[in-house]
Amino acid sequence: MRFEGTVVLLVVALLRSATVAHGKYYPPQFFELAGSADVIVRGVIVNVNETSFTLRVSEVLAGREDATELEVLRFVDWTCSHRWKPYAVGQEEVAFLQRLDDKEMRDTGAEFKLLSAGDEGEWEIVGSEVSAQGFRVPGGRIDDQGEHPGQWLPLGVVLDAIRDYRGCFSVHGHGRDWEVRKLCAPRELEQYRRRSTIHEYLVQTSEEEIAAHVPPPTSGPLPPDRLRQ
Repeated sequence: MRFEGTVVLLVVALLRSATVAHGKYYPPQFFELAGSADVIVRGVIVNVNETSFTLRVSEVLAGREDATELEVLRFVDWTCSHRWKPYAVGQEEVAFLQRLDDKEMRDTGAEFKLLSAGDEGEWEIVGSEVSAQGFRVPGGRIDDQGEHPGQWLPLGVVLDAIRDYRGCFSVHGHGRDWEVRKLCAPRELEQYRRRSTIHEYLVQTSEEEIAAHVPPPTSGPLPPDRLRQ
């Protein structure tokens, strides 16, 4: 029992480690999830145990992963965030995953953790819609009174936006310090942007992040030909 308790405490520490600073929690933006996750998959939960769950992969949307089943650390409810519903076999979701290092794998028995200290790393799929927490995309169906304190988005459009996002942008960093770079030509970016309001939202927020890190122009002495006589 002592070992099991140690594993639970380690899992909680791992899940709290990202995006939490000075007692405040900052939910990850869509571009952070889409661009920085080691692996993004669509899958179905086929097993749930005390500290992890098994996700059977139906599609790898981004990143590289050949396994058909992934062992993922469960999200643990805490003060600033609660999972949208208890874990259960049969739940289908889009999962944004971060690979554990070797020691974490040995200590927990899992391979991945969710890329969020909140519940934003798992998006439940129900029929032709997928839930999204932590931000608002224009055109989404808001449902603040139901299980998901967020919005529902059209599944096919979201999957398409995630699949092709990394062809246009790269995202590197940690916490709230991100480096976003454009990768595709202006024409390709415009084609991506015009596919839907969700694609447009990803482009807009990515460009805003780029602009936020552009250093201001430096001031210095005027050249001689501009000095007043």
